[in-house]
This record gives sequence, C-alpha cells and structure tokens, in this order.
Amino acid sequence: FCNWTPAAAGRETHPINCVDWAESQQYCQSWLGGDLPTEAQWEKAARGADPDQRKYPWGDTPLPDCTRCNYDVNGAFAAGAGCGSVTTGPATWPVGNLLTTDGDSAYGLKDMAGNVREWTLDYGSTTFYGQCTAGCTDPLNTTPGGGQRETRGGSYSNTTAEILILRTVERAAYTPTVRLGNIGLRCRRTP
Repeated sequence: FCNWTPAAAGRETHPINCVDWAESQQYCQSWLGGDLPTEAQWEKAARGADPDQRKYPWGDTPLPDCTRCNYDVNGAFAAGAGCGSVTTGPATWPVGNLLTTDGDSAYGLKDMAGNVREWTLDYGSTTFYGQCTAGCTDPLNTTPGGGQRETRGGSYSNTTAEILILRTVERAAYTPTVRLGNIGLRCRRTP
C-alpha cells in the first residue's frame, strides 16, 4: 500500500511511504519548514542521550514484539503475518498506533523501530562512521560515493529472523529514486 495515493482512502493517519529521497526532502522543507534528519540526528532521537545509548528505542530489552513496534512477526509476509497486517500481508499501521508508550524512544518519539524505514540526509557509505572520530558532532556524509542515500529504522516487512534490523544503529542505503512501501520519512525542525 502507498498511503498517500487516492486508492489509500482510510489510511490518512499512516506514515507517508512510497516516496523517493528528493520528494521526502521537499516535503520536509516546503510543508514543515525543516529537513530530513542526518543519520546522527535520527540515531540520537532513537537511542537517547549518552550514556543511555539504547539498542532499541525503548531500551536494551525486551526484544521487539507487537506491543513496541510493527514488523512481520511471523516471517510469512502473508495475511495475518505482521503486527500491522491486512488481508494481503504485513502493512503500515497508523502513526503512534500503540496505546502504551512501551515502544517510545527516550524523547517520546513513536515508531522509531518498525512501521517504515526513514530517509536521512546522508549519502550511503560503509566507512563514513569509522572515519568520524572523537569530537565529531552531528556528522553529515555529503560524499556521493555510489550515489545511494541512507535510511534508518526497521519496517513492517522485517521478519523475526531480521530482528537486528529493528535496532537503533541499523542502517541501509538505497538508490534515492526508489519508491518502496516500506520506506517513508520523518522530518526534523530546528527550534
């Protein structure tokens, strides 16, 4: 499902998905007066401040379950398989759908694990973080390298076998023109 299309009536409270990197950045800048977060900003929002450094937005334990995040808990990618499942298989659920704060980050942010992966400002790189040493504050990888852009967070399509993908440090680079149902956005604003 692409939640922003006319065919998605009734999904207005679900995250925006099926948008490429440029569309995501334009939305954040034009509609909200902000931008996409850097990877470092996204990770801090998900993990908390030092020395907290949580493995998951809610802490180091327990492992993810449907009371904390939306993912393909049964690993079947079929009807009834995911936390946010619909008749066709795992899908997004409304933003902040949980009735508890069990899955919230230290800053009270919702859906930092599961639901949809989220675009960041950074270009993709497997070595960039290793190059950033002590004293490196809010780094932004502006080197195109292979041209991919980083996403953070897990999604509804991640299975229990892929549970590590729901960790706050997980990253994955994609071609910036790709539009997938499991990739969306989260904007940041500077106060």
